[in-house]
Amino acid sequence: MLKMDIKYVAYHHATDYYMTAVNDEELMPQLGGVVDIHKTSLKLYSKYEFTCALALFGTDLEDIQTHCGYTVVFDDLPPSVVRINANKLLLTNVTQILVERRSRENVTMLHQQINFTEAHVIYKMNRNRTAENIDSYQKTIKTAASDYWKTFCGTLHRTTKLSTVWNMAKRMNGVTTCSKP
Repeated sequence: MLKMDIKYVAYHHATDYYMTAVNDEELMPQLGGVVDIHKTSLKLYSKYEFTCALALFGTDLEDIQTHCGYTVVFDDLPPSVVRINANKLLLTNVTQILVERRSRENVTMLHQQINFTEAHVIYKMNRNRTAENIDSYQKTIKTAASDYWKTFCGTLHRTTKLSTVWNMAKRMNGVTTCSKP
């Protein structure tokens, strides 16, 4: 846990200045707009003066200890869910989640409880994994494979080595081959 009272850092590598905030109220009025530095308690700091906020962007724990100070807390993290991207969640100390999805065109309804035993889990949400979509995906793969094989056969001539044909047939079936030098 940091000994300095910093909750937010507004920083961009291409600018010479950055800002820090210690609570939500300092930032909330500015969200969605421009920060007027004449009407806020936020201060601009030079990125050329090494401070706690800049140390947090590095990986050197000694710099963080020197400029910020921290103590190690031997306690459980509070349960939290953080969205990593469109279909991945980072779950910390979450023992169960309820996944619900309403039914709509080409999407089946879902109501499922999932239990976890690990403290940290990356949960990947499957999007539109209906039987129809899976079947359509498999048909697309088969069609692409068939088209690829027909194109390959079109390149064959009477001097093509038989090993070339067999190697392609094996690759199409997922068998890897090693050719001799």
